[in-house]
Amino acid sequence: MAFGYWDTQHPATVLINGQSYVVKTHQTTVGGLLNELGLELHPEDIVQPGWDVSLDVSKPVSLAIARQVTLAADGEDESWLTHSLTPGGILRDHGIILNPHDQVLVNGHSWQPESLLAALTVTPDIAKLNSIITGLHLQPLHLEILRAIPFQLNDAGVVMTLYTTGATLADALAENTVPVYDEDKLSASLNVPISPGLTVHIDRSKPFTIAVDGSMINRRSRLETVNAILKQSGVTLQGKDYTRPALDTPLKDNLQVAVIRVREEFITATEEIPFEVLTRPDNNMILDQSGVLQQGIPGQRLKRTRVTYENNKKTSEVMEKEWVEKEPVPQINAYGRRIVLQTIDTPDGPKTYWRKMRVLLTAYTAATSGKSRDHPAYGITRLGYIAKKGVVAVDPHTINFYTQIYIPGYGIGAAVDTGGLVKGRHVDLGYDEDNLQAWYKFEDVYLLAPPPPADEIQYILPNYPKD
Repeated sequence: MAFGYWDTQHPATVLINGQSYVVKTHQTTVGGLLNELGLELHPEDIVQPGWDVSLDVSKPVSLAIARQVTLAADGEDESWLTHSLTPGGILRDHGIILNPHDQVLVNGHSWQPESLLAALTVTPDIAKLNSIITGLHLQPLHLEILRAIPFQLNDAGVVMTLYTTGATLADALAENTVPVYDEDKLSASLNVPISPGLTVHIDRSKPFTIAVDGSMINRRSRLETVNAILKQSGVTLQGKDYTRPALDTPLKDNLQVAVIRVREEFITATEEIPFEVLTRPDNNMILDQSGVLQQGIPGQRLKRTRVTYENNKKTSEVMEKEWVEKEPVPQINAYGRRIVLQTIDTPDGPKTYWRKMRVLLTAYTAATSGKSRDHPAYGITRLGYIAKKGVVAVDPHTINFYTQIYIPGYGIGAAVDTGGLVKGRHVDLGYDEDNLQAWYKFEDVYLLAPPPPADEIQYILPNYPKD
């Protein structure tokens, strides 16, 4: 029978401050359901539909639980339950008037009167319905009204009425964003309590800047002249020093004062005389070797100058004397001219060479030389040879035409061509059109004997790019 009793209950939905709960009941009225659930409601809590209305399980029963509020205002404390969502609404419900400058505190924090309050916390645990109601009632808000007090402020002749909820004059000025500087003079102490009818005068200091010795002094003063604020700031003038504006200029707001320091001095400057670099051949030194026969030493020239400075900036400069203290010693560099024949083993047998040279190696064919096939000079080298394997292009200022060059991995090439991009230590390797091989690397090549006449040798080679 117990099973049948429970099985015949009807599900009903209860909404508590928007949180949905599903319960089972035999009750026929809203009040019966709420009593069955053991909910402890206050008269301020709102039940919809009404307490005595017949229960329609197809529609939810809605409970809006009131929130407990305590208020401290005008020396009194009150407490009640409310459904208002803002501090302003709570106060209006109880006929409490806020003045424009009054401050509202919610649980100790400043709050705008029409800003929404935090929502009540509702647990979804259906087993704790009654504790839910009690908990909502026990989530109180504490409101406090700080009444603003008017006071008069005469700020350098400008009279205004200000309001504050602060306790002291310092609080009131900070609340109204009225700055007070150490150099200002107030008619009352900053610690004086605020009271209705209080009148405060501020004798304002004037801000000024002094640019002196590379620094900027930013201060305020109630003194009257440039001379007075310089003394106040500990700035002294010496000798021919002066100021802009003049010392007797009256102080005004944001006055900018520049202190001009004047000094004269004699400067003896040492100027280096560069040494000359001379290059000489050495027939006893091996080709492509070099050395320093004599180390260069710079000379010295002295100048004595009279210089006038204003704020460390030269305003005049007069040279009084100039002389050479020490003559420079030229540097003498030597380069080798002695050719020593050497031998290198190649796949075709040993080869005698007179010079080893590191160069950039690239490759080309007639088709990549920049001329169209119908061009009269297509496939013809600078010296009239057919471009093919064994023909190489060189810079004739570095490697003489007709030189036989052994290139590892390529073989022997004849220097009978050149090109617009072939400069300095650059050798472009010729290939037949059907067997071009890509080259781009730095490699040692060997200029085969016999060497050219001495007057046709480029003894000092140009630099080449680093690997």
